[in-house]
Amino acid sequence: MRAVATMELRLVRSFVAVAEELSFSRAATRLGLSQPPLTRQIQSLEADLGQQLFRRGSRGVELTSAGEVILSEAYRLLEQSRRFVETARLATARARPLRLACSASALTDVVPILIPAYRMLRPMASLEITECNRALVVNDVADGQLDVALVRIAAVPDTLSMMPLVNEKIFVALPSHHDLAKSDTLSLDRLLDLDLAVPSGRALPGYHMALEIAFLAAGCHLHYLHQCETISSLLNLVASGLASAVVPRKLPLTTVEGVAFVPLKDTVRLPRLALVWAPARVDADIHAFLQAAKRTFSVEPAIPSLESGFLS
Repeated sequence: MRAVATMELRLVRSFVAVAEELSFSRAATRLGLSQPPLTRQIQSLEADLGQQLFRRGSRGVELTSAGEVILSEAYRLLEQSRRFVETARLATARARPLRLACSASALTDVVPILIPAYRMLRPMASLEITECNRALVVNDVADGQLDVALVRIAAVPDTLSMMPLVNEKIFVALPSHHDLAKSDTLSLDRLLDLDLAVPSGRALPGYHMALEIAFLAAGCHLHYLHQCETISSLLNLVASGLASAVVPRKLPLTTVEGVAFVPLKDTVRLPRLALVWAPARVDADIHAFLQAAKRTFSVEPAIPSLESGFLS
């Protein structure tokens, strides 16, 4: 049965080549055949269908009326065959979990919302989640070691796409018993006398640099007592009463015990939390994950669709 199906598709491809070239010799060259085998293939197809598909005249080869009707069906059959093969290839490639890397803060407040939305679209898909705060995790996405990364980053290489997810405001996080905790707003210069905790320049370079730039713009220098690897660690220090910090928070705010959040007057342009993926490797699972993010966070990313041929 497999040999018969393969033979029939081969005949259909030969028929389409001759129909498009309207020349047996040009079609044979295109298919990498000599002309006699191609002629025999067309004759075999005509015999199977009981129809003459081509007329040979003084001006070359022409499709018969039956051939014109069959050509549109031949295109449809070849497209279905292509989709079948591609779907089978992707199913084999996806014989593993969707590999997601995300920052600690995303693991706390974004992933618990995003994963159920993804499960609604792909209930049978499995996930492999790695906590990672390095902006360089995008290299792992580019290399194919990860499928998607959820990290705080400002830009990605041309081979990758990114989807900023949440709109955030910048707050000063203070121990709830601190004298400044009931302030309406705070400016950066008011933080100079506080024991400040900041993100590590190694773990969160974009975040760290954004703070340095903001302090300089406010006419002062960033002085700090503590460095942390994650936003969660910053908030833990604040909650323990050991420090204050400048942090991004999505709205509406969720309560963090022992921490008061006061809006910051000054502008700090922190990289937004974003999904990063490689468009060239988008399959049904990655596509569903992106769609879940789009619906959950009401963003408008440029996501390739199944219908537009992201599998091609």
